[in-house]
Amino acid sequence: MKRLPAIIFFLIIGQSIFATDWFTYFIYVQKEYIQGAWIREDILERSTGYNYLEPKQFEELFNISGDGIDMANAILSHLKEENPERYKFKCDLSVSKDTIIIQTNDTITDFDAVKNELTASYIINSFTAVKIIQQNRIGVYLLKDITVPYMDLVLPNQASRRIQTDTNQGNTGEDSLTTQKTPPLTTGQPKNRVSIWLIISLVLNLLLIVWLIRNKK
Repeated sequence: MKRLPAIIFFLIIGQSIFATDWFTYFIYVQKEYIQGAWIREDILERSTGYNYLEPKQFEELFNISGDGIDMANAILSHLKEENPERYKFKCDLSVSKDTIIIQTNDTITDFDAVKNELTASYIINSFTAVKIIQQNRIGVYLLKDITVPYMDLVLPNQASRRIQTDTNQGNTGEDSLTTQKTPPLTTGQPKNRVSIWLIISLVLNLLLIVWLIRNKK
């Protein structure tokens, strides 16, 4: 019976470690465009104040057996670090059927920017939608509700073909982000590598086996 607590301890540690994995994910931070080389700069002209969403990459260890609440909390935490003034409101975060729910009794001063950042950051990381609940306002947002462009990858030949089309046909008023049928990158997938915590788990279990064998003698 003296061995039982140690066995239970090692089993709990091993189970929790095996249920985690490393994830690479992105948050999207709304910034003002100052100067640079943009192929589709006309899109910025239709966003308020020449704003756009810039991606920032992170890699962390998350529980793969849960509902995604660990990643959801990490995304919100990083957004707060990027702009504490924008996220000075207090809120509760939960996940329901892959939908992020943000509930607050405070006023979200820069609501459009917050909505854009939350929507892009969560949905592009494989969540379905973002629901923001305020005292006098409730909204469910998808990627189509983002009001500023977000940075994406474009192959050079696609960009050249788009420029040539715009040069020949003139400005048709079409939004190249919406006419291009390239789906957004889905992130939030675990990296295919051996986790350091998995190695630690194996070492702990080997130590447990050695300890049990020695105590039998």
